Amino acid sequence: MASLGFSDPDKREPLHDLACEYLAEPIQAQRLVRLACSVQEDALIHTNSRLEVAISKGEGQYRTTIGFMDLCIEWKTNNRKGKVIVETKIHPIAVGDILRQINLYRGYVWSPTPVDAENFRDRLRKIQLSGGLPEGMDEGASWVLASAFNLDAGQTDLLNREGVRSIHLGDGFTKWFERRQQRPAPKSEEF
Repeated sequence: MASLGFSDPDKREPLHDLACEYLAEPIQAQRLVRLACSVQEDALIHTNSRLEVAISKGEGQYRTTIGFMDLCIEWKTNNRKGKVIVETKIHPIAVGDILRQINLYRGYVWSPTPVDAENFRDRLRKIQLSGGLPEGMDEGASWVLASAFNLDAGQTDLLNREGVRSIHLGDGFTKWFERRQQRPAPKSEEF
């Protein structure tokens, strides 16, 4: 990715991995789905979270990995399904770099553009009013930036215009991290 003009300063940061682990927990994953996909508060959401999911292009000997999704949450309710893809940043980075990375990934993961997404949501509402989604219909991917640093209003607006929701890893993450640090480590088998 560095050859494309951006690199990820968090790729060797243990706190980055812990933030992804925290967001992958079922209660946090469900909160992210509700935020990113406008799922009703009373809807039962089933989630499956995966960390560091490879994004590849090409087939066979021409297959190349172009990057990794920090967190991919596959979700479904009784009549909807989709993905929430979370890009996690611990250290401050330019929003332009974040958007370049996400837009590169969007080229390989089905997700509507912000305009397409709004048109899709309108069509989705009409379909839901008529009795639900056709079997197997997928809403595609919604994108979230989870940052350990504060974004200003202009940065948040820019991300929103580009179809990326933003969340701040605040007190909930800090408390989770502190509780995790206090747990005794399980004994590993010695060889």
